[in-house]
Amino acid sequence: MRYLVALRVGQNDVKALLNLENSIKDKITPLLIMKGKIKHLDNFLASWGNYEYLIDVSRFTNDEEDEFIIAYDPENPHGGYQNKIDFFNYAFQKNPNAIPVLAWNSSAPLRDIIQFAIKLDNQYEKIAIRIKTPISNHDNNILNAILAAISDINKIQVIFDFEHISATDLTKFDKALIEINQIFSTYPDLTGHTLSTSFPIDKPQNGTDRNVICYDPFFQAKILKKHSALSYGDYGATNPSSPMEFEPWMQIIPFVNYYAEFEWWQKRDGGDKEYYKYVSLARDIKSLKTYHGDQFCWANTEIHRISNLNITPAIGAKQKHGSNGTWNGIKINQHICAMLNDITAFAQANYRMSDDDSDDSEDNQ
Repeated sequence: MRYLVALRVGQNDVKALLNLENSIKDKITPLLIMKGKIKHLDNFLASWGNYEYLIDVSRFTNDEEDEFIIAYDPENPHGGYQNKIDFFNYAFQKNPNAIPVLAWNSSAPLRDIIQFAIKLDNQYEKIAIRIKTPISNHDNNILNAILAAISDINKIQVIFDFEHISATDLTKFDKALIEINQIFSTYPDLTGHTLSTSFPIDKPQNGTDRNVICYDPFFQAKILKKHSALSYGDYGATNPSSPMEFEPWMQIIPFVNYYAEFEWWQKRDGGDKEYYKYVSLARDIKSLKTYHGDQFCWANTEIHRISNLNITPAIGAKQKHGSNGTWNGIKINQHICAMLNDITAFAQANYRMSDDDSDDSEDNQ
């Protein structure tokens, strides 16, 4: 089982990945969704090491005006998506562990999508297909055309992407399971991932905290239990529907997030850009019953370090307590490490329960 972590390329998202232990890198696959500054991608490519990663570009509505998307025009289908091919080749040349992701907009021409797929098939040993799920009839036809065109089905992994989900979305997984069953009945050698995020778009009221259930492992389990060739994936305590950019008029209130046991604990506190509040917020995290300990991961060592700073620094004193961007990287790194532990235990428990169910059924025959 490999854990897929999908993140838009940003300075602190990359920092969260690069500060993972090698033992964690061995068990996860990042899906980098390109937007923003190419220098942040370059930093990842130079420092990630000899571990696989998936590379895609953002098609989220709130990234349409992004500087990278405008400059590179990766969704231009001309020449079988040659712009996107050039971008994938750029990443591969800097770090050859790249697995390019084949995806498309609903209005894209079928011929160019298939030409795109054939180009990737000819150039790369492994490729991924990312498809919005539940799957529309239009996208299902495209997916089947791609699978029929690729030379070796074993080189493909399919990512069934639910994007943002809520507590009421279980029916999406029921519908998707039927669609996925049909795909695997035709192509039983496929592998891949389910992918979703239930991380909330909103934040708690200033001065308050809350616990939010992470539904992704439970909802995805419905599919993963049926198809062992698929693995769990999420957006690493981020939500692709949320804007990443800040406008000058926005108030930036300190915000922390800590994941444990399929819940996120969240708190906001302070005034606009009162980043010194992160000292007391770090202490709040350390007081949680579910805190994993100071040495659990890079994020926790940072939480511990910041908690030991002066809670009311002297005027003009500079303390490295971080900003909201810094803490975005902290929450992603901590989420990845804790989620990997939880889904591993969850999968083992489900496996044992399945064995117990089988034994019981045989005894009752």
